[in-house]
Amino acid sequence: MDTRKILVALGVALAVAEIAHAPFDDTIIPGLVYGVVVAGVSYWVWRSAGRASVVVLGLLALVEFLLVVFVYRTTSQPPHTWVLWMFGLLTAAVTIASALCLLQRDARETAQV
Repeated sequence: MDTRKILVALGVALAVAEIAHAPFDDTIIPGLVYGVVVAGVSYWVWRSAGRASVVVLGLLALVEFLLVVFVYRTTSQPPHTWVLWMFGLLTAAVTIASALCLLQRDARETAQV
């Protein structure tokens, strides 16, 4: 299966998880906005063949992963452990998939030269 399709599927899963979890969080609006942005960028990855969309989705997921690991678990009222694991794994998967998508594209371009 193409890594770009996997990246889109993971991006949509992350967006759905963010939007579904937002009403149960203390601050609803940031989760909803982030979920909508991730969904939009996932759509951009699906519709375009360029690198920019893959990089943007990977950076969004990387920032979220770093927030999950270093910030969210240390707050005064941290989320449940299963929520941290779910978002940690989803964001790590999106970050890795975007890196693999970029590496695969570079390998194809190098082979054609």
